[in-house]
Amino acid sequence: MTTEAAVPRAQPDAGAVPAEEEALSAASPVGSVTATVETIAARDGAPLAATLYRAEGVAPRRVIVVACAMAVRRAFYEAYARFMASQGFAVITFDYRGIAGSLVGKIADSRATLHDWGNLDYPAVLDFARAQFPGVKIGIVGHSIGGQLVGMLQDFEQIDTVCTVAAQHGYWRRYPTKQALKFLWLWYVLFPALLLVLRYFPSQRLKFGEDLPRGVARQWGRSCKSPHYLVDDAGKPIRRGFEAFGGHVRAYYMTDDKIAPHDQVAAFHAYYVHPTVTVEITKVDPAVYQKRSIGHIGFFAPKLKKTLWREHADWWLSRS
Repeated sequence: MTTEAAVPRAQPDAGAVPAEEEALSAASPVGSVTATVETIAARDGAPLAATLYRAEGVAPRRVIVVACAMAVRRAFYEAYARFMASQGFAVITFDYRGIAGSLVGKIADSRATLHDWGNLDYPAVLDFARAQFPGVKIGIVGHSIGGQLVGMLQDFEQIDTVCTVAAQHGYWRRYPTKQALKFLWLWYVLFPALLLVLRYFPSQRLKFGEDLPRGVARQWGRSCKSPHYLVDDAGKPIRRGFEAFGGHVRAYYMTDDKIAPHDQVAAFHAYYVHPTVTVEITKVDPAVYQKRSIGHIGFFAPKLKKTLWREHADWWLSRS
């Protein structure tokens, strides 16, 4: 079942709140937040850099695993993770192999693939969450590709809720003509040429984020060129996670996000077909928060801590 909703209008800010007491009205104040750097072994043994955030002396209400967007390092989510930890959640962020803290050696030599991220890295972080917090509910916050890769997961033990942010159907022909032509050039010309010459995609030079290993970029491009999106190397759709997950999904889209507009987000989340799954498509309008823009990555900007993040945390509390 899929429903549509808008985030409730934010209430006026009642004034500054001390960092250690940023708890919501629905929560009790918690202690100071600690961040512990961890090394998690992926399912094939590859080392993954991760950070565990939690409030000192507080049993977590649930664990939230944050899965990064494409070409984004885990440090980008630190403010969000600290805020959510201050509400009584344990939060785990991690870098996929070949990215930032999980890059071993030179990027051009990395053999990481997008399928490795979904089949070996993501599941291992969820395994880590289960081992650290046995019996505690686990939720996923997947940003863009981090939400899309849920389709590759197979084991949803302890996981009852998935929250995606700007996770869209990425097939290039689904976009308006002018934008589609840009994607056509990107996937069929720029990506293949740069991967051939450099053996990696130079995102940093193009101000796109972290550089991407060749295997990741190739498989990402293959998915974006397919009407099925999220496909294997033979072009067949990957759907096992969408078929297996029977909990609740909240999918945020921003009204000013041209990469993940409503129709693309709704199309992607239509892949959730388990008989018991519920999908809630949730609109975020920057004007509600007196912001000029939020876009594809702005959901995690600290400027929204006292408004959108508060609503978001209240929603997670209602699920805990």
